[in-house]
Formats: sequence, C-alpha cells, structure tokens
Amino acid sequence: MAFIVENAGGKASTGNQRILDITPTGIHDRLPLFIGSKKDVELAEERLAATVKKGGWFKWLSG
Repeated sequence: MAFIVENAGGKASTGNQRILDITPTGIHDRLPLFIGSKKDVELAEERLAATVKKGGWFKWLSG
C-alpha cells in the first residue's frame, strides 16, 4: 500500500520513518502506520512529535 500511495503523491510513515525504508526482521513485525496525503501524514507526524516531546502516550515511537 505504501508503494502505491507514494507513487500517487501521498506518504506512508511510522510517525518518524518512511515505511518503504524499513527492512523487516521477521514475518510478524508490527509497526504503526500513517498513510494518506503528504499534508495529512506530515500533520500526524508533527502532532506525534509534539506528543513525544511532552513525554506523552506515544513516547515508545521515538526510540
């Protein structure tokens, strides 16, 4: 899905890393997924970064 969305002009991210740059290490790997228009995904990333900076609920994503 990330490949298709990015080729259509969108973006796919874990919140801090591009999905297509990730190399799976196992068949059952799990990651958060933000997928959609560049504008919407960048907004989600900004809000996630602000939440992490405050020590919020998604702190584990910054690791």
